[in-house]
Amino acid sequence: MKPGILVGTHYHAGDEAALCRQSDAHLSICKLHNVQRVNLQFASGPVIENEGFTTVARLRKDSSKVSGLKGPRKPVLNEICSLLAEIAVSQKLPYFMLVNSDEMIMPPLVELVLSQGLDAYIFSRMDFNRETGEDMGMLVGGQGCWVMHTEWWHRHGWRIRPYIMGEAYIDTILTTKLLCHGRTRLFNRGGEFVRHEAHPRRWPDSPFLNYTRYLASLDSLYLSIWHEYIDCLEKLRHVRAPEAEEIALQDKVFKYQPSLFARFFQIGRASKAYIRFRMQTIRNKPARVEKYSNGQSPQGRSTSSFPN
Repeated sequence: MKPGILVGTHYHAGDEAALCRQSDAHLSICKLHNVQRVNLQFASGPVIENEGFTTVARLRKDSSKVSGLKGPRKPVLNEICSLLAEIAVSQKLPYFMLVNSDEMIMPPLVELVLSQGLDAYIFSRMDFNRETGEDMGMLVGGQGCWVMHTEWWHRHGWRIRPYIMGEAYIDTILTTKLLCHGRTRLFNRGGEFVRHEAHPRRWPDSPFLNYTRYLASLDSLYLSIWHEYIDCLEKLRHVRAPEAEEIALQDKVFKYQPSLFARFFQIGRASKAYIRFRMQTIRNKPARVEKYSNGQSPQGRSTSSFPN
């Protein structure tokens, strides 16, 4: 295979602010070297094209089809990754990148990926204020860019459930599974790789929240690993531990080795979650959203309750 990365995203309609964020991200990706760019669109319905990206309209699943709920049409995680892996192999590229359409990718990210040869790379984003240009802080619990080797996906892609892009829990679950099942590194200390204009989150009011909470219940064993990591990371950051200790923490915590009891308990949890999801769907009852003292989402905090 030739060195390089297939960069894939899904451009979509939005308000003026959303389109402005997409435009900035698009320009940043067009400046990258050693990459090929694809814009994945749905096989049916309107197609949005963007200069510098090859449009591939082959997405057949969407948020309503997988959830059975009405709402905005969004791509599905495992389908979009499978399609990116297929295209990368056809172009003889070893890696594919899944990136949110409003994430700005910096050149050092590509250089890092092509120099280390890991199974996967995960990048947290640095939020910034558009008006002032000032950094607002690294969002440790919010990843918007994942780079995977095609061979990793072929071996482990079956582990990824049909989460809906842009919805709750997707960052945490994909990140944790990549770290648990491969030679993977999470970069979440500086803003030299991914930048993102801060804006209000919309998923707490999403019509798909019951569905994403159901999937998160099925993956609660992975969520517990993530929560342990966040707890330990906060302690390291409090004492300003060096980067080497944070890397060692990732190696220590991200191991998927549930006990027999935990596996049996998870069966009961999954059964309960399925029944609750179906009942909520029938009643069209909105999901309960937990409150957090620091305002972060469930995937960014270890103090959250599990979606039982």
